[in-house]
Amino acid sequence: PPELLTDTGPQRRDDIVATAADRLSERQREVLNLALQGKPNKIIARELNIAVGTVKHHLSVALDVLGLENRTEAIYRLGRLLRPAAHSQPEA
Repeated sequence: PPELLTDTGPQRRDDIVATAADRLSERQREVLNLALQGKPNKIIARELNIAVGTVKHHLSVALDVLGLENRTEAIYRLGRLLRPAAHSQPEA
């Protein structure tokens, strides 16, 4: 996306990915979620009862929409977004 040309750091990039995620279809989210769990395309296809080629297509579109290059970057970026905020411990 054009916004990435003015990327000011990882937080800005994460904001862009989070916003783009709203544009994914439900099936694209399902496929991406299973891929992020480390499941290979063949297993994803079997679990969702779709063809392997369809899995590849959904992943490709999802990564394009999110502006990501591959599964590794998706795991890194989306993992940061989904990680719970650190809670500060009260001092005794």
